[in-house]
Amino acid sequence: LKKELEAALYDRYPDARDITWSERGGYYVADFTAALVRSSMDAVRYSAWFDGGCGWHMTETDIPFDMLPEAVRTAFAAGEYAEWRIDDVDMLLRNGVETIYVIEVEGTTEDGVRQEVDLYYSEDGILVKTVVDAGDDYDYDDYIPDSPAQGIFAFIEANYPDARIVDIDVEDGMTEVEIIDGRVCRELLFDRSENWLYTKTELWPGDVPQE
Repeated sequence: LKKELEAALYDRYPDARDITWSERGGYYVADFTAALVRSSMDAVRYSAWFDGGCGWHMTETDIPFDMLPEAVRTAFAAGEYAEWRIDDVDMLLRNGVETIYVIEVEGTTEDGVRQEVDLYYSEDGILVKTVVDAGDDYDYDDYIPDSPAQGIFAFIEANYPDARIVDIDVEDGMTEVEIIDGRVCRELLFDRSENWLYTKTELWPGDVPQE
């Protein structure tokens, strides 16, 4: 299997070098070094996730801050964590869903608590998720999208035609799909029979109806 996995890796990253393989959560993960397009850096570290059939699912790339899309840098600078120290920046390419950029910051809250926060942005600067104290060994293994039934895609296309899918999670027969609808983040839940149950949308207090 290793030979087939390496062939799949080189097919996607022909200049990969310093490769080490490991097994994590049922996936085969290649950690390696390769060049980064449009960067002044000689090379950066990548982690590419493959299944047992050598199918690619996700690549985490450790990128410099100035390689972030301008919209992401602008959104971060206008956010509440702009003054915190930037610890790391990752780009997550995943099969069939939106590319996500994660800015890891460290700082102190107003209560004096030392904290680490991961900020997840879409390519056009929408903050889709905030994770507090994820842990030093967290490697995005639960952010690999599952494959839902086709009926769910049909529902999303019919009801949210401009939606971009951020994540898909199937657990105990239930399917949760996170989407960006315009510039609004929503979570849709479906049952085992692909029936839509509800859509959850987080609102700012000022957007709540007065009644």
